[in-house]
Amino acid sequence: SIAHERFSGPRLALPENDGARSDRPTDDMHWHPRQSATTKACLMTDLTQDEARIIAWLGERKDEMIDLLRELVDTDSGSYDKAGVDRAGQVLARFHEANGLSVEIIPDARYGDAVKARLANPAANDQRPVLLLGHRDTVFPEGEPTRRPFRIEGARAYGPGVADMKAGLVIE
Repeated sequence: SIAHERFSGPRLALPENDGARSDRPTDDMHWHPRQSATTKACLMTDLTQDEARIIAWLGERKDEMIDLLRELVDTDSGSYDKAGVDRAGQVLARFHEANGLSVEIIPDARYGDAVKARLANPAANDQRPVLLLGHRDTVFPEGEPTRRPFRIEGARAYGPGVADMKAGLVIE
């Protein structure tokens, strides 16, 4: 059998010839269209209770996450377009504030302003900070979201920056 590393670290053996691609790993959050129901069931039943709760929590917010991804992808934010990168930052800042995070905008004269979002949890046993970092710019020329707006076909999303890295910003 082939082994895939799950997002939480432990290894999981998958049955041979189940339709999954064996040339690259997949994880519990991103299904390859050719993965079979057997593979998905093997991965999903091996979750801890905490992992299952996280996946359920994310599932409850799927529509909201897709809406945020659509807004980010359809926001023109080329690498050398500071105003556009700042607009994408404002999209994230509004989302974070609406969801209870405190947001600070750290100005940058040349590149996009940094967006710092904090979620305080005074009741947590571990008070060490966790840093999630990503970029909002894309390599595409001005007007690309107009030419190729966000869309979903089947189980895949398309548009400028959808995979690098705007979907990553949504999941953060």
